Amino acid sequence: MKILICIAGLPYAEPTLRFGRLVAETLGGEVTVLTVMAANGDRERARETLDRVREMLAGLAIDTLVRTGSPSEEILRECEEGAYDLVVIGAKDKPSLAEFVLGSVAVQVLTHARCSVLVVKGDRASLSKILVCTEGKAYAEPAIEMGSQIAEAAGARVTLLHVTAPVPAMYTGLEEIEEGLVEFLQANTPQANHLKRGAEILEFHGVEGELKLQHGVPEEEIQREAQKGDFDLIVLGSSRARGPLVSYFWGDVARSVVNRVKHPVLVVRPKNS
Repeated sequence: MKILICIAGLPYAEPTLRFGRLVAETLGGEVTVLTVMAANGDRERARETLDRVREMLAGLAIDTLVRTGSPSEEILRECEEGAYDLVVIGAKDKPSLAEFVLGSVAVQVLTHARCSVLVVKGDRASLSKILVCTEGKAYAEPAIEMGSQIAEAAGARVTLLHVTAPVPAMYTGLEEIEEGLVEFLQANTPQANHLKRGAEILEFHGVEGELKLQHGVPEEEIQREAQKGDFDLIVLGSSRARGPLVSYFWGDVARSVVNRVKHPVLVVRPKNS
């Protein structure tokens, strides 16, 4: 696996480097660290930053790169030219209003990168609890697979959360409408079969875990579960944005989750997405 870790400056990027290293060691990845400076930036200072990065990542074989220009544009260009499988980038726990509306560098990369994207938030030191999220879409199975691979390598426990459409308001409170997990799994529906397939993937990788079913808005239910479980990593699938109108009208669950939670979020993209 080819991994690109993107940083701005130190010490702000240290949590990104630490978690990026943890994931790279878990997956056995080939790592490149990229920093992007402004057109009038101090190249020597950028080199000094990368020298410090090499010290922090001692024992891990890495390449380093310096690019000049717009951070999001240069990161996306390197992603394409380097044919990376995963890009790792940090984000603030609380984005500013402008970042929330227009998108931070991390969100812009998440929206447009063809490869999977790991957005690092907080400062996690381990990979012991992983939340894998699915809505039953076709692009969710690769996310379950990658989440299971990471859990297997790290010895982590997985919660597989499936979020279905909310129960219509006119039926709220009627117990017979509230479908439980057992009844859901017994149904021969595409969604039930998808969740059963997810359980099979976890079992294949020998991963300990549990299945959870929630009705509601996906990003809200994921945020609620993340807060309750205090997970080290959240994994979900997403297709790449095909245009601003698609993103505007249909929304982007992955982007919303990244903006809402205070945990690292791995957004897995299917190959050739």
